[in-house]
Amino acid sequence: MTDQTRPVQQPDTVPDDPAALHSDIEETRERLEETVDEIARRVDVKTRMKDAARDAGQRANDVGQQLSAYGRSHPSTVARGGTVLLIAIGFMLLLRRRRNR
Repeated sequence: MTDQTRPVQQPDTVPDDPAALHSDIEETRERLEETVDEIARRVDVKTRMKDAARDAGQRANDVGQQLSAYGRSHPSTVARGGTVLLIAIGFMLLLRRRRNR
């Protein structure tokens, strides 16, 4: 369904020429084939889910590469962030332990 602006031919405009009629039939068959292919693509949930998972994995890989490049170019910032994260985790564990007593 690449071209949704095609005019629909009305029954009263059927060509009299056999070659034009054949051409019209072939064009209609092509549009019908495109429509059926699009419907089949849309209802193929398994393939769509695989495609979505592949795309999500690729995006995650891209983000990982960007973070890795950032870490190599800013090691002190990454070290500070890691330290803050470890302190926050330790503080949360300490609060949890005190609450459970």
